[in-house]
Amino acid sequence: MAKKTNVTPITEAKKMATEPKAAPGTGIATYVNPKALSTEVGQKAVMAWKETKDIDNEIATLEEQNQKRKGAALKLLTMAFIKAATNDKTIVLEHVYKDKSTEQRELRQKMEVAIGLKVVKRGEDGVERYELAPWTADVLPQAKEDRTAPGYQAKDTFRANFAAAMTKCIKAAHAVVQKGIELQEDKATGHLIASGKAIKERFKVDQVMLNEKREMVSGGKEVKLDKIPSFTELARISAESMNRSIPTRAQSAKEVNPLNEKDMVSAVNSLTTSLGKLKNFGDELATAIEALAEACDEALQRNGSADEEGDAA
Repeated sequence: MAKKTNVTPITEAKKMATEPKAAPGTGIATYVNPKALSTEVGQKAVMAWKETKDIDNEIATLEEQNQKRKGAALKLLTMAFIKAATNDKTIVLEHVYKDKSTEQRELRQKMEVAIGLKVVKRGEDGVERYELAPWTADVLPQAKEDRTAPGYQAKDTFRANFAAAMTKCIKAAHAVVQKGIELQEDKATGHLIASGKAIKERFKVDQVMLNEKREMVSGGKEVKLDKIPSFTELARISAESMNRSIPTRAQSAKEVNPLNEKDMVSAVNSLTTSLGKLKNFGDELATAIEALAEACDEALQRNGSADEEGDAA
């Protein structure tokens, strides 16, 4: 005999009407309440995240291209300055170290004329004057240009950055001329290959490619260089010959609000993670990392020295 229940067809129908139903095409059934669903978000979020990775790849490609263009510019300037100094004995490259002097200003102006950045004009009074070439108007601030005009600040910033690049290349050229460094272009990559006694002393190999990469192949073996082969390193050779140094940002930065040890651990861990992801970076960052490595070594050597001095006292 069938067992009776208290559920009527009308009650069952009401229950089914109030229960969550599966979203069309999802097969979710009652696993998640339909009111809680945002099923379109998954695809949108995944595709948006994928776009960030695509953009990261584009940025990496652009950064690589940017570094190549910077390297090409530094090569052009250095080779032009070497040519100028070799063919004009009034050009004294070491005057680049005579800060804020007439000799330094004269050297820079001669170099600007040599590369066509400035042109010589003779006035009606017979006096020669040196003016920026007309083509520079779009990228460099001109004489008597309105400093409040739109775009002036950007041009002035560019001028300062390019002036720094010129200074680096003048020093690199000085090293090449003074130390008898031989330069030849690698046809496959366009990078310069440097060789000579100064290169051997500096890098412990017969020749290096100025490509800002520590790793190279020498004598059929992979070698990790102590220094980064770059125009900056050539400039350092020059500076050291004049008892000068080329400071890095890490060396010149002032210490502000010293961190406690916990903060330092956090900062070091974060930096370690970031460094682990780096590749294809430029000379400026490579130099900063090199300075950081030296600072780390010095810190480890100093560790505990204060306690030892206190004990000795």
